[in-house]
Amino acid sequence: MTLLLAGHETTSTALSWGLYFLAKNPDAQDLLRKEILDVLINRDHMPTFEEIEHLKYLECVFKETLRIVPPYFNPSRWLDPVIESKVTTSDFLPFSAGQKSCLGMKMAHLEFEAIISVIIRNFEFKLVEGFNFETKLLGLSKPIPGIDLLISKVDY
Repeated sequence: MTLLLAGHETTSTALSWGLYFLAKNPDAQDLLRKEILDVLINRDHMPTFEEIEHLKYLECVFKETLRIVPPYFNPSRWLDPVIESKVTTSDFLPFSAGQKSCLGMKMAHLEFEAIISVIIRNFEFKLVEGFNFETKLLGLSKPIPGIDLLISKVDY
């Protein structure tokens, strides 16, 4: 049960950051949406694992999100509190499972990509002007009080 809860918590944190970075970079968001629409033609269709594997730019979004802000933070290895620092993912230990392994990584990876592919296909995200948040590094790299984004439905 702990693994299941921890997996969903880290995935939701990664989703928050992923959507924030896509809102901050609208060109990347548009490129991702184009890739998703090219692969997932039916707007109401839930993607299969095979279809998700064809979303190469989505894979890059996932990896870059984790590179910039890994969901799990190990304070004993922290070098610099700035999010855009050059800290690598090896400085963060997911689920405290060890430096080279994470039991829930594949599940979190697929969950992130499936959710993002459905959300970005149907919605556009923009930053809220003047909204600020802090990053708290207490186990998870969480934005406090959260990330406010403007969301609008995509019309085709």
